[in-house]
Amino acid sequence: MNELTFNGKNIYVCSKVEIDQAYLIIKDALTSLDKKSTWSFHPGDIVTFFARGQQRTGTVRKIHMTTVSVDENNTHWKVSGSLLKRIGNE
Repeated sequence: MNELTFNGKNIYVCSKVEIDQAYLIIKDALTSLDKKSTWSFHPGDIVTFFARGQQRTGTVRKIHMTTVSVDENNTHWKVSGSLLKRIGNE
């Protein structure tokens, strides 16, 4: 198994400050990925996603900074773009 390191040190011997720095770097990277995936959708796209243990299919209504508003029948969902899969357009 690969050793988990940060700044060339094993993560288990890093100080709390170094671990906090690594956390912030990872958090920023994940936020950036969410934004990129969110902006790949457009209002009217038909998408699918999993929520509460079921696969849902709905229509994109609005794009937010890191989430997408999706309408499924009479239910409104706010979903991270990274969890959506486009299956068509209206």
